[in-house]
Amino acid sequence: MAKENFKVYVTRIIPQPGFDILHENLTNVRINEEDHLLSREELLENVKGLDGLLPLLTEQIDGEVMDAAGKQLKIIANHAVGFDNIDVPAATERGIMVTNTPGVLTDATSDHAWALLFTTARRVVESDKFTRAGKYKGWGPMMYLGGDITGRTLGVVGAGRIGNAVAEKSSFDSLQKNSNVFAFTDYSVPLPLKGWQESERWQKVSVSLAGILGTLAVLLISTVLGRTLKLRSSP
Repeated sequence: MAKENFKVYVTRIIPQPGFDILHENLTNVRINEEDHLLSREELLENVKGLDGLLPLLTEQIDGEVMDAAGKQLKIIANHAVGFDNIDVPAATERGIMVTNTPGVLTDATSDHAWALLFTTARRVVESDKFTRAGKYKGWGPMMYLGGDITGRTLGVVGAGRIGNAVAEKSSFDSLQKNSNVFAFTDYSVPLPLKGWQESERWQKVSVSLAGILGTLAVLLISTVLGRTLKLRSSP
């Protein structure tokens, strides 16, 4: 099919490099210029006659949407690492290719985890609100006194891509002093982190999450949304 005949709709405004790639290769690209969350009715209307759809996790792409697009729909390119918003079996049944962007947010998400960790430990949000409210009248040694991160014990539940990335970023020399990192699978069994050597700081240990929970300064839960977390007394 000639590129001028290949119709694509992008449900939200995405970073410019993505648009550049689309416009370099296609001439019939429509975009949700208002950049608002589409209602179901708007989505069903805008997909009509498409050859390609570029949605986000905010849009539920099921058989109804695919049928509204028409039999010529060839690809659903999800602008996300996950694809829970797409009915993949329905797409397979209709011969529609589904793609995603695996791995691109691992570092970004683990950075945010560390940002939240430091922000919470040092009470950044609380003190910011206090200052913006005009309540600051002078410094005091106990004012919004936070806690240390250096030398504390971090537990990571869900030793996948993001869990590993968070733990690996704890290896900065300034954080290593007397600190430990424990990573747990969904079955509460500690696992060695990818690329890590067994050392005094990181060791393979036979201990359950429930058994070590009381020793953790920080617990990061990095598991699939909606999955039940069970704490067991033994591994």
